[in-house]
Amino acid sequence: MSLANARGWAQVCDKQIQILQNLQSTFPQRQSALTRLSQQWSELKQQLNDGKVPRLAQ
Repeated sequence: MSLANARGWAQVCDKQIQILQNLQSTFPQRQSALTRLSQQWSELKQQLNDGKVPRLAQ
């Protein structure tokens, strides 16, 4: 099953990744946490591009 607005969500992921990368230069002491968050957004984008519908963990 695909997500009808996957392309829009992939764009949101790109924006979030860019914001987090910019924050790394502003807050170098938070680089590790920001890198992890950026990777999670990248993983979400990959799922969307693969046609997988992400599910919330319960």
